[in-house]
Amino acid sequence: MKNLRPNEQRAKNAIILIWIILGLEIISLISGFSQYSLLQSAVNGSEISEAAADSNDNRESLIGIVFILTCIVSVVTFIMWFRRAYFNLHQMIRNLSHDESWAAGSWFVPILNLFRHVSIMKEMYVRPKEFLTAEE
Repeated sequence: MKNLRPNEQRAKNAIILIWIILGLEIISLISGFSQYSLLQSAVNGSEISEAAADSNDNRESLIGIVFILTCIVSVVTFIMWFRRAYFNLHQMIRNLSHDESWAAGSWFVPILNLFRHVSIMKEMYVRPKEFLTAEE
């Protein structure tokens, strides 16, 4: 192969971040249930202390901030992997449908972001198989 650039670490990082997001979703679900229980007790007439309300708000805020930051890092990591994978495909196959810069750029262009990265992903899935079959 020509000038293929390593992409394994980016793939591992993207997968790890997806698992972290899943874990944060579970934590958020548990925290949301705790908040629901707190609000239900208030609806039923129980007194909620200011400390309990503040603790609930702080926990929900922290989980939300960590979740958003993790999602941003995960998106950036995935797009970095996606672009490198398409770059490497360009090194093996010259007549691809799109320029390699569209692998990252297509995520940010309105309307185009609804379908371009899907066609690039299909190309990354199908074209290597064609390439390997042609070499045999």
